[in-house]
Amino acid sequence: MWTKPAGSTKQKAEHSIPLNAPARQLLASLPKLHDEWLFPGRGGQHHRLNLKNSWSRICKAAGITGLRIHDLRHSYASTLVSAGFSLPVNGALLGHSQPQTTHRYAHLLRDPLLEATERAGAILMPKTKAGGRVVTIRGRSARPIGLK
Repeated sequence: MWTKPAGSTKQKAEHSIPLNAPARQLLASLPKLHDEWLFPGRGGQHHRLNLKNSWSRICKAAGITGLRIHDLRHSYASTLVSAGFSLPVNGALLGHSQPQTTHRYAHLLRDPLLEATERAGAILMPKTKAGGRVVTIRGRSARPIGLK
């Protein structure tokens, strides 16, 4: 479980979320540097207060430019929504108290309308073996239906 203290959240309320298996494995593999803090501070601080310099060095070493730590939060939210999780679940994991806030994070990895119509097409018009044919329906005038 990852618990953020009230003093470090916008809502000024403690926020706890479960950690997934890859995160737990990564944390278990790290050397234990301090009893309480994952990222201990320098110069007598209990924990790091700012990750800007560390993040800058990480991005430089990886050859990445223009990636903010906050972009990772957006990617996480988009992944959750694209996997079919609701905005309320997404908001709970992100620590949002207002649904409108979560909605701003819900950028989708794939266009859900395109995915939905492709899935419907696969159900309604399954792949046919050679010899499959389209049948014209008679009795109604054939007219275009406004395709773009």
